[in-house]
Amino acid sequence: TRLTSPYAGSFFAASMARPDEIVVAGLRGHVFRSRDRGVTWDKLDGTPPVTILALSAVGDDAVLLANQAGEVFVTRGAGLERVPTPPLPPLVAFLPLDDGALVGVGIRGVTRVQLSKKVGS
Repeated sequence: TRLTSPYAGSFFAASMARPDEIVVAGLRGHVFRSRDRGVTWDKLDGTPPVTILALSAVGDDAVLLANQAGEVFVTRGAGLERVPTPPLPPLVAFLPLDDGALVGVGIRGVTRVQLSKKVGS
């Protein structure tokens, strides 16, 4: 079943934060969250207008996002917050590790980065 899209542009990433919570992101930094499995959507603000390529749930309450500029963001309440990181290449997928690091993949191969603060629960 096709869901009603909250945005007319393209999406490139999706993640489940909780059993009923979906986060989708894509072109020009657009990020939306549904807390009812896609019936309704809320826009999450806090990213620059740069395409988001990767999402990953962390803990029980947060989703990490990586954009084409190599920036990382985390969901916080009704918005997004930038996570300080050293300069990163664009990541198309990543995995959060238990030690607070990320392992990501993209056009420059495999990258590991230690996050400067803990995200998620």
